[in-house]
Amino acid sequence: MTGVDATAHGVTTVLSDAWVRRAERLLHDQCWCWGRDVERADGNLLLEFGFRRIRTPEGRTFAYELDRAGEHVVLAGAGLCYAAAGMGCAALLGRYDVRPRLIPRCEVDTAQWAQVGASIFQSAGRRDEESPAGRLVVAGAMRWIVGYEAWVREVAGVDYRAQCLSSWLSASVSADRMVEEWEALLDELQEGERPDHTPNTSPGIRRDVRN
Repeated sequence: MTGVDATAHGVTTVLSDAWVRRAERLLHDQCWCWGRDVERADGNLLLEFGFRRIRTPEGRTFAYELDRAGEHVVLAGAGLCYAAAGMGCAALLGRYDVRPRLIPRCEVDTAQWAQVGASIFQSAGRRDEESPAGRLVVAGAMRWIVGYEAWVREVAGVDYRAQCLSSWLSASVSADRMVEEWEALLDELQEGERPDHTPNTSPGIRRDVRN
């Protein structure tokens, strides 16, 4: 994919190849880190954050699920699912394919997904990276990740995240840049959505995601 479909206002509606490559590398790192958060010696960070386990019929943990403040997040080894209040759809972002697959929010069924397995991230819904809804839900997912990583930095420290990444030979980011790299990707995504690429003058991203 190399083409860019712009509106009369100059709004970029197709995720660029360069942006996708960076996002996929970072999501690959992020999924690894979520796995380390589960195995943390001082306690499972996902559970501490408020997630609950989704188990397979055999009793194995397939994924973790969170409902808080209107946001619904599902984390699995193969990617994540994100939806928020006011959105009629949820986005599946695969670990190896960050271009969103959209499904009606009412069809997010983690019990059924636990039976299907990781293929859900490559097969469910429909590919949609061009519609405003698709881009909005991707931005929401990235904003949520920024908040989560900022929380990890506060409660466990940068050194903890550095330990997670030190055991990951494919790491594309350093622990002290984890939050900032997600913020940069989010800024680029939102920059493309503003008419005439108006500079972002907002005060920043709210990171207190636990309230």
